[in-house]
Amino acid sequence: MQPETLLYPVRVRGDLDPALSRWQWLVKWILAIPHYIVLLFLHIAYFVVTLIAFFAILFTGKYPRGLFDFNVGVMRWRWRVLFYALYALGTDKYPPFSLQPNPEYPADLGVDYPEQLHRGLVLIKWWLLAIPHYLVLMAFYFGGVRFLGGGGMRWMGGHHGHWGGGHHEHWGGGYLSVPLICVLLLIAVVALLFTARYPKGLYDFVIGINRWAFRVRAYSSLMRDEYPPFRLDMGPREPQPSAAPEPPAGPESA
Repeated sequence: MQPETLLYPVRVRGDLDPALSRWQWLVKWILAIPHYIVLLFLHIAYFVVTLIAFFAILFTGKYPRGLFDFNVGVMRWRWRVLFYALYALGTDKYPPFSLQPNPEYPADLGVDYPEQLHRGLVLIKWWLLAIPHYLVLMAFYFGGVRFLGGGGMRWMGGHHGHWGGGHHEHWGGGYLSVPLICVLLLIAVVALLFTARYPKGLYDFVIGINRWAFRVRAYSSLMRDEYPPFRLDMGPREPQPSAAPEPPAGPESA
């Protein structure tokens, strides 16, 4: 029997635009520059708020609600910009300049507010306990596929022009490592360019990677005590909890 899939208290939504432009992905990262500037200052505030929340949780076991809502809003804003311009390319609709939830926009994020948090965990969960997840995310965002680059092969021959004694081959260049998320997005934009379609399986995988990253971000930002699952929940919406199996019919029901 398969274990029940539990709904994690961090919800990441990313609905694919069915009519994506073939070419707008070329310029969306430029169009989003105003958002990058705002997010720079918002992330400075995010760090300060998280530091204040650290001490509040340590002494009271509670994350002040106003600070919590602000940091969730910053994460929401970040996700919309990533979804539009960088790490998903799932819509051509320009992100709103807002911290608030917006059911009309195709990307959104929410985190359930915890009434109580463990005072001791706040000391270790953001670094020590999250290390396994950081390693996985490094593979997604910084590690990846290695390509052979450089000058290729150079052959040095003699008078007879054949491979033989005293002749050797030389390989030049090195390896170029491309993050997995970039490889997936490159395939997606090539498909968009030639077919005007974003491959569904590829899109679901990309959203799953981003969902994993935001769950870890919420955990390491002290918003929840529930450990993020080592599970790639793919697709535009959060997976719903699986229903409990029906009990087998007894003899009396025959």
